[in-house]
Amino acid sequence: MWSCCAEADGFIYCLPSHAQQILRVGPGGSELWGPDFGAETWKWTTCLLGPEGAIWGIPGNAPRVLCISGGRAELVGPPMDGTHKWHAAVLAADGCIYAPPCDCGQVLRIDCGRRHVSLIGPIMGGAGKYAACALAANGYIYCPPNHAASVLRISPNTKQVEMIGPDLRFGGGGGYVAAVRGTDGHVYCPPFSATRVLRICDPEVDLVGPEMNWMAHQWRCALRSEVDGCIYAVPCNASRVLKIDPSGAVSMVGPEFPCAPAPEGIEKWRSCCEVDGCIYAIPSHAKQILRIKTGAAALESPSFEQLEAQKLALSEHEETRLRAEAAARAQDAGSSQEEDDDDEEENSDEDVEDWPEEECDGVSLWGPTLGQRWTRKNKFRSALAGPSPGMLVAPPYHCGQLLAVNVGAGDEAVQLLGDAPPKPPKKVFIPLPEEDE
Repeated sequence: MWSCCAEADGFIYCLPSHAQQILRVGPGGSELWGPDFGAETWKWTTCLLGPEGAIWGIPGNAPRVLCISGGRAELVGPPMDGTHKWHAAVLAADGCIYAPPCDCGQVLRIDCGRRHVSLIGPIMGGAGKYAACALAANGYIYCPPNHAASVLRISPNTKQVEMIGPDLRFGGGGGYVAAVRGTDGHVYCPPFSATRVLRICDPEVDLVGPEMNWMAHQWRCALRSEVDGCIYAVPCNASRVLKIDPSGAVSMVGPEFPCAPAPEGIEKWRSCCEVDGCIYAIPSHAKQILRIKTGAAALESPSFEQLEAQKLALSEHEETRLRAEAAARAQDAGSSQEEDDDDEEENSDEDVEDWPEEECDGVSLWGPTLGQRWTRKNKFRSALAGPSPGMLVAPPYHCGQLLAVNVGAGDEAVQLLGDAPPKPPKKVFIPLPEEDE
């Protein structure tokens, strides 16, 4: 229902995707606010706080840019046709917002001070071209290709838009949908359906880190920690957290969260934010929040390798114990070991791959199970730190309830606010009438 949010004037404003009004969240609670924008879906895909204090909503299927300022919400700029027009945006040093084209043909430019909306650069064809962007230390905006051929570079100074670097297309499509500026000033992009991390170090565009097995929708979001300067990408369909340290080294950290069971194992986490030195990934299909400790705090828990070694030792010890017990029973009963093994196999339950509860590398599941059985998909799609210190808020997408997290509140740290959506009615099969011969 609400797919993006930003903070201004002491409130968090959640822009409607499928909802008809803005959701405004403050210290005293939440409310529907502003005009009715109708039943159009995917209205605004992302939003940013401008330098003048206004919130700017970037149109997905909505025809115009949304501006929230001075206690009012209004549409700005000319109407623009099309669907899934822009999916990402960034504020540049010139005080303007730039959004690379997804399904539309040109870059969107919003002059926040003049409240002027325009399109710049050449017209580009194709769908799903770009879904991420980041401002580098040199002042350029770099957009990794999703279904486009190569990186898009936007110059705020000259308004020049051009492609740079090699052709990065591959058979799977959907290469990169996240981009983060590292402490070295370069832009790093975790693979979405690509197989290696993309590094943009103009004029060089290269691939870094190990080659990974191909998988669709591996990492959808990432951010740079304010504590240790590392970039962390939370797993969407991938099984582990991807970490890029300030030197550019790429590694996997934390326990494995496989794609089973479904649907919790796919599209696990789609958004994240940092609060009090930890990164919190908000569940989409996953049942719980994922917490990533950073810096020295991450070293207080065992590493993934240490935990795996402990599990292996326990497994070998348990296997030895079970074999000894089975041999003793066989000797006492005068039966063979093979018969006991066959009987045990016949009566064993099917193995179910559970997600690990132990913390390793500072990564663990955190908080209670969220959502009802009928709202376990697409629960949340965005999150923002605030409106008070130590808090974060995630507007509901399909789950119907606002997620409020106070990281220092103990057992009451995670709350779902508002009425839960009702259980949908059971599907009733009505046989078709038989046709007369």
